Amino acid sequence: AARGATSPARRRNLLVTRAAALVAVVAAAALLVASPVESKTRVSQIPWDLHSQGLPYLVPGDHDVWIEAINPKPDAATVWRVDLPRLAAKPSGVKGLMGDVFPDQGAFWLSTIDRKAPYGLRLFWVDVSNGYRMSEKTVPSGCRVGDGGHSVVYASRLWFTCSGASIYVYSHAERLPTERLHLAGVEALLPASTGLWAATKQSLRAVAGDSKAAVISLPRGFVVAGDYASNVGWALAGGTIWAVGHDATNKAALVRLDTRARSVAVFPIVAPVRSDGYLGGGIVVAGDEIWLGDSAHVRLIRYSANKPGAPLGYIPIPGSGHANDAYFRVQAGAGAAWVEAQRPDGIELFRVTIGP
Repeated sequence: AARGATSPARRRNLLVTRAAALVAVVAAAALLVASPVESKTRVSQIPWDLHSQGLPYLVPGDHDVWIEAINPKPDAATVWRVDLPRLAAKPSGVKGLMGDVFPDQGAFWLSTIDRKAPYGLRLFWVDVSNGYRMSEKTVPSGCRVGDGGHSVVYASRLWFTCSGASIYVYSHAERLPTERLHLAGVEALLPASTGLWAATKQSLRAVAGDSKAAVISLPRGFVVAGDYASNVGWALAGGTIWAVGHDATNKAALVRLDTRARSVAVFPIVAPVRSDGYLGGGIVVAGDEIWLGDSAHVRLIRYSANKPGAPLGYIPIPGSGHANDAYFRVQAGAGAAWVEAQRPDGIELFRVTIGP
């Protein structure tokens, strides 16, 4: 497990574990009326029924938002598309026990369990515009269930992270990987406007794009609030990369990396989160603000992107009750922030937008 991992993040462990969690859900999520908060933000809920649709996991892309659904019913849809104007979830034709969804333009990539091989993995490119037509790719034998969590789509290709310190590059037109990169300790892949950057504990290295081969060192002692199977803890805004975590004195901090100037700035912040110091609820750039997920209080914490320090305020997420060791995550995509919030009855889904 990567540094900073805590029990909420481990929900992404093995797919079988995630599917088993669904069985424990005994009530459907309540549908709440969208509630305006602050003066410039709006929180709207995505209707979702846990019993019939499964345990949800939001996957925002640049243009589309998808929902992975863990559902024990063999004929149930396991990928849903969010109708953005109406915030209604619509099922795709994808079924069966799956791994991860990686949004692409007009398509998405999908990893699934290979039932014919122990811990085996299958990979598909799914053409949405052609009735969710699936094109299978060849997965190297070293890739196993649980791999791929740091993968992203960059320059119309999938950069897929695998065991054995490998990144395999796939195009939608070819079955075999077009390229293999060897880079140990990858903890996130970050598609900035200056190139694709691979983060490790010590640095960011550009592995593709205009900045290829450039290296930016992370501050000594800074630990990103990441986990073993996602890019949580990082946020992008053009050529700027943000990270949330703890500095060398174990205090909460934001780090801003300018990938053009190759400069790094560290900002100690006041982060009234859980008593265990957990900062893994996600980070997004929202205009001239930075928002952090606060699982302890089921809300977003607002900071100035120009000079973060004390919070500017908070965006509460509607609902009632609070589960112990609750799962909470915010991600950016499709012009909004997307929130998963665990309540006693299950996971609820929200869109948070900035507007009048």
